[in-house]
Amino acid sequence: MTTPLRLGLLVDSLTIPAWVYQLTERLLALETIHIALVIDAGYPPPVKNLLDSYLNLERRLLRGLPNPFAPKNLRALLPNTPIFSPSDLQKIQSQRLDILIGLCSNDFSRFGQLARLGVWTWDNLNRTTGFREVLEQNPITTCTLFAQLPNGENKTIRSAVFATAWISAARNQNHYYVKTASTLMWALKKLMLDEVVRDGIPQSTEMAEYHSAPQVGRREISALILSQARRALEKQIRPKR
Repeated sequence: MTTPLRLGLLVDSLTIPAWVYQLTERLLALETIHIALVIDAGYPPPVKNLLDSYLNLERRLLRGLPNPFAPKNLRALLPNTPIFSPSDLQKIQSQRLDILIGLCSNDFSRFGQLARLGVWTWDNLNRTTGFREVLEQNPITTCTLFAQLPNGENKTIRSAVFATAWISAARNQNHYYVKTASTLMWALKKLMLDEVVRDGIPQSTEMAEYHSAPQVGRREISALILSQARRALEKQIRPKR
């Protein structure tokens, strides 16, 4: 029988967004995975801003569109999993993690050496995700899973590309967080099937560079509202065939 991969979850706090909760549920369903520990970074919840209000408005208009940032209790999902703080480095290292999943919106670079295959995370984990692609009418949105290896190198694991949901930034954001789960599930299953390269990371052809998205403010939100209104108007006056 294959030894399960030992995973750690790095979170801002034990109150997690819904997309992280759903991702954890999927991990628990894998027999080849064992969530060995959680690192609670102890960060306060983000302060709601204008962008949050706008996206919530879109969700209300698009009835039934779930909020990926709705708060959930991680302890309720993992009642027996040990919780560590970032200062417990020796205790964490003694757990012999294979992978640390970075679900933290803040800097995680100091945790890179705590797992054999490094920290795995995505290139744009914040509340602006999916917004600019709609604003700039980019036809595609990309979700990239990458690893920060113990030697400090960043390596792309899997990229998922999907058509931008131009009708709604909130819908496009939801699509992005669905892809976070699919890219991670693909990589973990591939790893357990031994279809790996010599350093243990699933085959990759390009290097990744972590970056945070530019801030979204009143100007960007106003521009999107005007753009969406223009599209709606064009659709109404377009001649029917």
